[in-house]
Amino acid sequence: MITGDVPLVELCKKYVKEKYNKPGEVFLGVVHRLDRPVSGVVVFARTSKALERMNELFRDRQTKKIYWAVVKNRPKKNQEHWFIGW
Repeated sequence: MITGDVPLVELCKKYVKEKYNKPGEVFLGVVHRLDRPVSGVVVFARTSKALERMNELFRDRQTKKIYWAVVKNRPKKNQEHWFIGW
């Protein structure tokens, strides 16, 4: 699907280029992301070495993800904590 949105990685590359006055192309690798339409964290690496190391952390499951939800009514006492494993 083509939405016409500017990809987040391109916006961030522009920011890094301007903030650090980088000549030429800026490297920015996407380590981890959540697909739309959810909100969350996007992890970028500014070097290929960092991208390699961060990908290894995710691949070896050395990272921990915590999911939060906004609900209208408070869950019953025995349903407050859910663990979703890999």
